[in-house]
Amino acid sequence: MKVTLVLCLALFSLAVFLPPSNAIKVSNLVGKTFRFVSKNYPGYFMRHRSYQMWLDRSDSRPLYRADSSFKIVPGLIGHGTVSFESKNFPGHYIRHSGYLCYIHKSDGSTLFKKDVSWIPVPGLADPLGYTFESFNYRKCYMRHQGYRVKISSFQNTDLYKNDATWYPVPIQVMLESADSEELPMEEYNPTNEEEAQPIENEKPMENFPVEEDAPAHLY
Repeated sequence: MKVTLVLCLALFSLAVFLPPSNAIKVSNLVGKTFRFVSKNYPGYFMRHRSYQMWLDRSDSRPLYRADSSFKIVPGLIGHGTVSFESKNFPGHYIRHSGYLCYIHKSDGSTLFKKDVSWIPVPGLADPLGYTFESFNYRKCYMRHQGYRVKISSFQNTDLYKNDATWYPVPIQVMLESADSEELPMEEYNPTNEEEAQPIENEKPMENFPVEEDAPAHLY
């Protein structure tokens, strides 16, 4: 009886941290540097600003391009995940904390490794895109809302699926487009959603809110 119970608990623990069956092979992304454009806000890319992750309109300035470029590396926690390493802040990764996303320097902790590890799955709104599921908060996906990049629990709505779908644009493609003032993408808001405007003059955060480690949600 005890052996059966121990075996069941071991299988349960393993199942919690296994990638979902629709997870994409990480080799499609790992080792390459991308910028990630929103599906429903073409011309808007995720970027870091004062260590916070935002969805900002494309800008030809070198700082914007650097802030919005991320090298995809094997997930720090393993298990077939990926992590986003900042191009201009090496050793800093996109991390969720308090459900908002930041770039944060590795502290080597297990919690940090979980928070910066993401499971790539086919885009919720378009299988040609990507959606990124939190490793330690299953069924919570990286999305934009109010121009902030965050994680939130899955909602079966078109808005949520669009907000959580991203297209990776290789840096080489971006360089080839640099001769034009704007990328071949138009700004538009298909949902006519009123979103809060980003804060223009932010001060860098010295202390990051750190959430307590919590058990992953079950499928």
